[in-house]
Amino acid sequence: MPLPPASSTLPNPPVNRHLLPEDLDAMLTAAVREAYEKPEADADQLTDRLRALVRPAWLLSRDRDTTGSGPLGGSRIGGLPDLPRGWQWPTTQLTRLPEDGAAATRGALAFTAQINLADVAGAADAGWLPLSGWLWFFRDEEDWSGGSKPNHVVLYADVPVTELHTAHPPADLKYLGDLGSGPERDSPLPVRLNRTLFLTANYKTDWQSRGYDRLAEALDEEFDEDCAGFELFSEIQHRVNRAAVGDKSWEAMLLGRPTPCPPPGGACPCGRSTPSDVPGYDSDEGRPCAWACDSMFVLYDFWGDGPLVFTADARTAPAVQDGRWAGTKAWVY
Repeated sequence: MPLPPASSTLPNPPVNRHLLPEDLDAMLTAAVREAYEKPEADADQLTDRLRALVRPAWLLSRDRDTTGSGPLGGSRIGGLPDLPRGWQWPTTQLTRLPEDGAAATRGALAFTAQINLADVAGAADAGWLPLSGWLWFFRDEEDWSGGSKPNHVVLYADVPVTELHTAHPPADLKYLGDLGSGPERDSPLPVRLNRTLFLTANYKTDWQSRGYDRLAEALDEEFDEDCAGFELFSEIQHRVNRAAVGDKSWEAMLLGRPTPCPPPGGACPCGRSTPSDVPGYDSDEGRPCAWACDSMFVLYDFWGDGPLVFTADARTAPAVQDGRWAGTKAWVY
């Protein structure tokens, strides 16, 4: 039995905000045809439905052609950042140190990752990602119960590589990343960015949009088997990833997975308590949610609780003030 046509009672998914380039569209088409063991016309119909729900993304895989930290300005997870000369390592105000009850003091945010946007092939696919320069991600990995303000920072600069230098955290401040649960200063991981697509469906985060729920239910009915839809989505994602990185493992993702609305563990400021078809957008009222965010960077398998996610407002061009990307959020799922 083929998928219900667009004119059926199954609602159409919303129009994709990012048009897929030919190579990514070919990757998706091939993955669906291989995973969905139906006539080609039926597979192409499913591909049509998925086009509106996928996102351009880049998988970060280990660069085995480099040693140590890799070249100055190279993309890496952990290690030390290559910051513009004259920039200070980002610090944060700690409200309380739990081991001694000390008064508020400052700490040095832990370095998470550095992305050379020149390594991001097809960066324009994202619609709002800068096409050149560097992104640096920092976070309070210790996450004190008293909190830190801010608990993360995303830096951005577009300067010649000759203006970069390898920075070190201030020696007189507590470094908020030596618990061994996140990227380590002494173990840099040079990475390559592999262009791909991400299906916003139940993958490593146990969350999916309403559009995927409805499409999965149609596939469950077609196969007369519970969870058949999401198993098919998982297989399609596996084939898409394989087309991007082959048999190599990957550690992180740039963009791709949109942030659910509402955020984990609470209600969204827009008043909704369940995800919409396009996360961050109010499909019931037809207006955008004020909390509309997309993932900037997702780092997997370094924390036991789930992936670390940095997000930013996906509706506007990034606002950078004093080298800091405004309006970002970060948490571990």
